[in-house]
Amino acid sequence: MRTVGVEEELLLVDPDSGDPKALSAAVLAHAAQDGPGQDLFEKELFGQMLEFATHPQS
Repeated sequence: MRTVGVEEELLLVDPDSGDPKALSAAVLAHAAQDGPGQDLFEKELFGQMLEFATHPQS
């Protein structure tokens, strides 16, 4: 049986200027307090990026 999961790289930007913002630590801290689904976000190499990944499903 095969399983499928989704993985997406997210770039965090300022909503007004579109400039990249190094806010991944703050977003991860907020997600950790949010309960269900908190483990869907992972840190990326740069502070302006996050990874969103679902658990593999069949």
